[in-house]
Amino acid sequence: TKYADDWTADHWKAEVLLDTIDFEDEDAYEAAYNEVVKQRMAVIDALLSHSETDVNVQDIEGASALHCAPYEKRECALILRKLIERGADVSACSSKKRTALRLASSQDGSSMVSLFLSRTPDFSFEDRDGLNALHYAARSGNVETITEVLRACETHALDLSTARDKKGRNALHHVLSL
Repeated sequence: TKYADDWTADHWKAEVLLDTIDFEDEDAYEAAYNEVVKQRMAVIDALLSHSETDVNVQDIEGASALHCAPYEKRECALILRKLIERGADVSACSSKKRTALRLASSQDGSSMVSLFLSRTPDFSFEDRDGLNALHYAARSGNVETITEVLRACETHALDLSTARDKKGRNALHHVLSL
């Protein structure tokens, strides 16, 4: 869920630093990006250190902090670990019946998928479209992510490879439709 308030205005965002860097200077851009991440992590740490911060509160769409994490960014695994260590419910579902595992599976993030698979009691759970973790991993097209889900299926004697979504498609359908 994206919010429109002063904190999301461009002049308040730490990422405004990146606008001042020449993209061709990779070292300068990397240094600025790391500074932005450092500032963001400091804000997250400050909130998580406060005893009244509820990491499991869900918005009107059922999204928890785990659902709102920046899955496309490289620092996401660190953020997820912090949330989970603070007690975030890895099984929490959004109003679309999507868990954080589904979001991680849809990205190129096998380390995030491993993190969730090791803490999720039932990763065969389907969202309202009948999609499971393997379907989302297949949609990502990332071989490491798909392999992590398949490995977890073997460990738990679970066969998601034959599971079909509500449109009758299996994981192979999803990977071939990329």
